[in-house]
Amino acid sequence: MTSLRTMLQRAPVMLLLAVALLSGCATRQAQVPAHITDPAVQTKAQELWERYVADAETRAEQAGPFRINASLRYSTPDSGHRLVLRAWGNGIAPVRMDIEAGVGKTLALIRQDTHSFIAYDPREGRAFVNNNSGSALLRLGLPVPFGISDLGHLMAGRFTKVFPEKYLYVDLVPEGGFAYTLSAVSHGHDGSEAVEGVLKLSPEGRPTEWSVGTGDKRMVLSMNNFDETDPTLPGKFSIALGTDRTAVLLIKERTPLDEPFAAQQLKLDLPEGTQIKPLPDN
Repeated sequence: MTSLRTMLQRAPVMLLLAVALLSGCATRQAQVPAHITDPAVQTKAQELWERYVADAETRAEQAGPFRINASLRYSTPDSGHRLVLRAWGNGIAPVRMDIEAGVGKTLALIRQDTHSFIAYDPREGRAFVNNNSGSALLRLGLPVPFGISDLGHLMAGRFTKVFPEKYLYVDLVPEGGFAYTLSAVSHGHDGSEAVEGVLKLSPEGRPTEWSVGTGDKRMVLSMNNFDETDPTLPGKFSIALGTDRTAVLLIKERTPLDEPFAAQQLKLDLPEGTQIKPLPDN
């Protein structure tokens, strides 16, 4: 019977979020003078950034019970697949997520909190555990640049939980808006040194693209299909990882709930006899 790692290598998921990045993806840096020299344009860029940050932080402060269903279509040099993602929680953490290949074909049951990650393969009766969630999905064999928590933050519009709140400098974008250069740790790589990434905001303050890294480690996340009732909340996340791996995450349902989930609904109880394994290296 195919193991979880083998199964997912045959069907690599590019998420969840980055997610994930379910944490610790970015370092906060002090602001320095912008590349733009016109004071009026600098002020406009700063005001747009402050509007974006305020919106994201409001979502984080108001985080409550939620349910998100999404489809993931991805392609690698060896395969292409479509998966179903079902995520739920009572706010920031913990987050539960099920990954399915189709009706009745569960690939993984996942739980992530602020300090641990566990992925259970119901077919093989194995559970993979890790106490550093930033690269957990990558180490399962998935080309996923975000952990489950960070992926949840992205899908819920809590962008400052994933990207730094301060920018280093800013440039104009030809199609309108601004490109803010941030200092961040490469997504999905535990212990990485800080690198510069670029977050683009539209003239309306919508985050439209995040790019970081170079060559095979370059990742570009594009965000569009913004919600009609909330124009700063993306409904589509397109990921290009390296030169030959892509994924498209489409939000099918994003529902805030009035009643919180019971503690039992956020647990991941492992059946007796489950084999506990450390996450394999990349």
